[in-house]
Amino acid sequence: MRRIAVVILMICMMCLDAQGQSNRKSEHEAFKIFDNLYYVGIDFVSAFLVPTSDGLILIDTTYDNTVEHLLKGVREMGFDPADIKYILVTHWHEDHFGGAKRLKELTGATVGMLREDWDDLRSRNAIPEDLVLEDEGTLTLGDTTMAFYHIPGHTRGTLGIAFTVYDDGIPHKAFTFGGAGLNFRGVERTELYLNSVRRVQAMEDIEVNVGNHEFMGDMFNRYRRLKGRKSGDTHSFVDPEAFEMFLDELYVNGEAKLALEKSRATK
Repeated sequence: MRRIAVVILMICMMCLDAQGQSNRKSEHEAFKIFDNLYYVGIDFVSAFLVPTSDGLILIDTTYDNTVEHLLKGVREMGFDPADIKYILVTHWHEDHFGGAKRLKELTGATVGMLREDWDDLRSRNAIPEDLVLEDEGTLTLGDTTMAFYHIPGHTRGTLGIAFTVYDDGIPHKAFTFGGAGLNFRGVERTELYLNSVRRVQAMEDIEVNVGNHEFMGDMFNRYRRLKGRKSGDTHSFVDPEAFEMFLDELYVNGEAKLALEKSRATK
């Protein structure tokens, strides 16, 4: 377990620097995961479509120059991009927020993000502040409610989202941990990260990891298994034990990061 955690730490440190991902924009087919959850992202970074009885919710936007691929995926899944009412951004890095401006212009959707990340975007000439999400707040569109959690660390305003997905009408509690990467500096920031992981670990009955990067939830392997699902088989994305293990690994990685930051601080 320790060896796995160290490997994941290295992956997080090397791969999640959003400013350096120009070579990680390979397309990926869109696919249905649950009755009300679709993948419309690219190989490296996720975007999810959540249909409701009163329009569509999009979680993350990928990059500015992959927006057309995202919209293609929305259409291929049988939806009209004009019906996107809300865009929820897990954090301000380019691979998650980069397409927000174009998508807002094209769809008129409201863009929601936590206060701290709106503040950090202000100096970057991004879109004007739109919807400010609140810790422990909710958003309801039609028959769907999203619950929001401030889980700082990866950025100051990293967003966690809890919502219900349905497998042929059977409900399952899903969660998006909006930023697992350790590509930041400082003891205080790392302690915030660890506190965020602990907060999510204390949540009950989460069964589905809606990872905002493919490797955070073994997304594509689970999709391949889902395509071969037979009657009576458990849904490949419903895996509460794997989500617990994912959080445990984040915590071990965070502890290693904290030790590193403390050693730097004493030099």
